[in-house]
Formats: sequence, structure tokens, C-alpha cells
Amino acid sequence: MYQTNPSISRALAHHVFVRIVEDGAYADRALDAALNQAEIDSRDASLTTELVYGVLRQARYLDFIIGELITRPLNQVDRIVRIALRMGVYEILFLRTPDYSAVDQAVALMGRHKARRGFVNGVLRTLLRKRDADELPEPSAEALGGTLVAAAIRYSIPTWLLQTLGETLGEDEALAWAEAQ
Repeated sequence: MYQTNPSISRALAHHVFVRIVEDGAYADRALDAALNQAEIDSRDASLTTELVYGVLRQARYLDFIIGELITRPLNQVDRIVRIALRMGVYEILFLRTPDYSAVDQAVALMGRHKARRGFVNGVLRTLLRKRDADELPEPSAEALGGTLVAAAIRYSIPTWLLQTLGETLGEDEALAWAEAQ
């Protein structure tokens, strides 16, 4: 059974993303305001900060993964759901959060909205199955029009930047740089 309420860290991070996406707030200012308003310990503040900056840093790759796991275009998924999915996928792939906790917390962000909860749960459980079967979707150079484009998605780097580096330094050096980021 899922928790009704998400942890304070995840609720704050989700709130910050809503401010960024819906209000056009700057991430650092929205995060600082949320942390200053909430009376939380340093451990919760650290997780909130990691979630916000980590999801922003990996947003392109997270969106690619989510897009590969769902049947409709990602831009047709409700923004609130998209935020929860990004956070859940980030925790599963990049943090040492136990799988059950990452799924539970992302689902809890959907409150009592049953359809949203079911969708988030289904997508994240599909991700876990694919990851455990070593079938995690990867950006394909053939499908995306080139190795640098695929690497730009995989490492969440603007395509124009990686292509410019590829033209300047050569493709191998640009790929090595992207991987080192």
C-alpha cells in the first residue's frame, strides 16, 4: 500500500519544479525560497537540493527514458505527472534510493488522484523491469541522426554544443568530453 503523503524532501522538490514549470521561476531562487520557508533538517534539505539540481541536470535523458516507456507523446502527459516521473526515474537511475521507496514516493506525489497514481506506478515499474533485464532504452545514433545527437541526449547536453565541439575537436574528443560531464 502506498503512503498518502510524500516525504518533505520530495514534496518540496516537486513544489520547486511546479514553480519552475508553471511560474517560470528560477531554480535557485525557487529552491532557496522553499528551503527557507520549510523547517527541515540538513539531510532533508540536501535530498531536496539533489533532486532539484539532479533532475534539471539530467532532464533531457530522463525525458528520453520516460518517452520510451509510455505510449503517448511526453508533451501530452500532465506536467505534474511529468515532474513526478522525472523525479522517480532520477532516483532509480542516479541515486541510491531503494527501488520500492523511489516508486512509492513518486506515486505519493500524485495525492489521491487514482489515475495519476496508477500511471506513475506503471511507468516506474516498467522502468525497473527493463533495468533489471538490462533492457534500459538508450538513445540510438541511427534513430536520432548521429552519434553526437544520441550522446547529447544520453548526457543531457544541448545538441548544438556537442555538435560544435565535434566540429572543433573531432567526434571522438567531443564524445569523450560528453562522457566526462
